[in-house]
Parts: sequence; structure tokens; C-alpha cells
Amino acid sequence: MEYRSSQQSAAGWHAIIGVRARQQPDLTGVSMNLSSVSRRRWTWTIAASVLVLGCLRGGGRARAEDGAAKAPEGTPQNVILISWDGLDRPVVKELLDKDKLPNLAALLKEGSFQTIEVKGHTTVTKPGHAEMLTGLDTKETGVYSNAKYEPIPEGYTIFERMQKFLGGKDKIHTFMVTGKLAHVGGRGPDEIKAGGAKGGKAGKKPGKRARDLPDGADNVPEAERAGPEKGEPFFLTRKALDVFDAAQRDAGEVGPLCLKYLERYKEPRFLAFLHFSDPDHAGHKHGSGSDEYREAAQDCDKWLGKIVKWVKKENLYDKTLIYVMTDHGFDPDAHTHNHAPHSWLATNDKLVTHGGTIADVPATILARFGVDVEKLEPKLIGKPLTGPAPKGEKADEPRKEDDGKGAGKRKNKGGRKGLDKNAPAPKPAPEGATL
Repeated sequence: MEYRSSQQSAAGWHAIIGVRARQQPDLTGVSMNLSSVSRRRWTWTIAASVLVLGCLRGGGRARAEDGAAKAPEGTPQNVILISWDGLDRPVVKELLDKDKLPNLAALLKEGSFQTIEVKGHTTVTKPGHAEMLTGLDTKETGVYSNAKYEPIPEGYTIFERMQKFLGGKDKIHTFMVTGKLAHVGGRGPDEIKAGGAKGGKAGKKPGKRARDLPDGADNVPEAERAGPEKGEPFFLTRKALDVFDAAQRDAGEVGPLCLKYLERYKEPRFLAFLHFSDPDHAGHKHGSGSDEYREAAQDCDKWLGKIVKWVKKENLYDKTLIYVMTDHGFDPDAHTHNHAPHSWLATNDKLVTHGGTIADVPATILARFGVDVEKLEPKLIGKPLTGPAPKGEKADEPRKEDDGKGAGKRKNKGGRKGLDKNAPAPKPAPEGATL
């Protein structure tokens, strides 16, 4: 349903009724039988009612054909989904407690902070963001790890789902801005070969501030340096978007681009994904226990403040839901995130009541737009984070294994087994290791 469709339809009905009313005869000074006047008035009333009911039935058929559910009260005009790549949940809480993330704190005061867990795949960037933007598992997306992946099939992302739901690409603007090229990328095989292992689209250099990256942050493993045969995860997705802008760069370059595209595509409505790579890069280079890792989080927070300020300046804040999260956490006091399932969600969405998994966030976004997520194919593995919390969980309360010291014991469908909760923390990655 187009955002203005209900208003336009109502205006149309009022216009029809208004025309009918103007066509009634002028009874001033004319003597008529009371029963005749009553019959004439009933005639116009019935005619107008039939037209209104016809419009309503027609609209109902259109919504049913689109698989639309009844949109919740307060359906948003716009959604901004932001990823702070690799920022561990315990560190976020630490910085919030120290008032070091004022803009994130302001956002969650209007909504909530929720526990999100990474399940079903390795705790790395490619599958985390594939799940974040589809709500599907690895067997559906084809994205299993940073080393094993293929393009997500057409029509599977939240961008394409919304375009279909609303009736076309012209109904909503969709765009992605990312700070990683290889791991949140959309290059085809030829572009990967031309760019080389360290990234770079053919004819395009990595961002100025992000060329000296730690190994593992956004490089292609040695075995893949010829490039996968089919392309990166968002190779097919990018064709459906208004803008797909990916490169190796930090918040200083990503932030201005976010504001640029928000300004350009603010009407009639938009769905935006904005990716900040800084925490992940700092964690790989300096470790998750470093000051640099925390400073990277604060850089992200500054840009969140600028984005929210722009939204408010445009008088769109009451019509825009903002979701900030991460694709994975980080191993404690380490340069790796081999067993780091501690994600999180901060949002101004007042209907979000509990935590869950990464897949629950795209399911929430689609449901808030009015999509009946239960009818989508392939079936989403996520459920909306609205309504009562699942049995045994409470809103805003971490799960028992969330002590900030490791993943605990778990099984991973992506092929790796988690560490026992008593296992020692992983050691820093050796020079040249690929993560």
C-alpha cells in the first residue's frame, strides 16, 4: 500500500459523494410531497454508499493479492537500519553506562535496547549482514561465511520485498551505503578480479582513510583471490536499489554519504541501510579491549546524532523508525570474533518489546510496514520483536549466558562449534591471518 494511498482514496470518496450531493435538486421555495423528498434523498444516499463500498472491496482485493496484513497502528513512512560492524554488546553497555554514547542513549530512551544473538552461522560479517537484510537462513541466502558465499537470490532482501509489497520501485526509495567492499559487497566476478584481494571496484580505489586495514577486516581470503564465480552477496540486490555505494572507508566518509542520499531520496519514502565498519576494523587492529575500539564506537555515535538531527530537521522523525545493531560481537580482549554471538539492538520503535536473533530484525521491519511475514516465501526464520516476549524471556533482559565473557556452549549450523564457557579467551590473531 502506498503511504498516501489511504488519504488519496478517502479524498476520492469524498469527491464522489460531493458530486452526488450537488446534483440533488434545489428545493428552496418548491412544494414537494415529504415522502417524495425522502425517497430522493435515500436514492442518493444508497448510490453513494454503493460507490464507497465498491472502492473498499476493490482495495481489499488489491491488498489481499499483495499478501498484505493489516498494518499496525503507527505504520512508518521510512526506516533506517544502521549496522555498527563488530561492536560487542558488553562494550556497548559499558559505554552507555559511562555516557559515552549519548545519541544511542537518546534513541533507546524513546524505544528500547534489546539483546540479539547470532545463531546458525559463523560470527563474521558476510552471513551476519545477509541475515540482517533478508531474515533468511544460510541455505536460502547462500552466504555461509566470509569465504563461502554466492549472491543472495533476487527478491529476497527487505528492499525488494518492500518494493513488491508497495507495488513498484517508484513507491519507495531504497539504498545501501557501506564501509566494507568485500564483506558487504555487491561486485560481480569480473569486478572482483579487477579489484584484487584487498578490494576496489574496477577503476575505483578504496576510501582514503581505510586503505591500511588489518588483515581479516575486509580482505578476500588467499584461496579466493581469483574471485568467486557468481559474485558477492549483494551483487543481484544492487540492481534493484536506487543506490548501492560500497567501498573500504571509515565513518568520516560513510557519514556524509548517508546524509547525501537521505536528502536526495527523502520523498515519497525510503528504506535505507547504513553500514559503519569502524569498530570491526579497530577490533582487528587494536583488539576489543583497546581504547581505539571504544573510540570507533563513539565515532559511529556522532554520526548517528547527525543522522537523527537531519531526520528531525526534515520533520520526518515521527514518521521514521531507526534501528541500530551489529552483525557480531568480538572475542574478549582479542583481535578476533570467532565465537562472538553478542549482538544487540537499539531503536526508537516503541512497539519492540523483546530481543531475539538477527533474523528477527528484518522480520520486525517488514511487519511494521504492514507485510504479513508469515506468508512470505521463502519462509523467514525470524519473527517480529513486537508483542509479548517469548516464554522464558523478558524485554530488555540479557539471556543467562550473556555474561560478556564468551558465547557459552552452543552448536553452530555454519560448521563451527562454539567454545565451552570455561574455555580460555582466544589469542590475538597472528599477522597475516584471515578472519
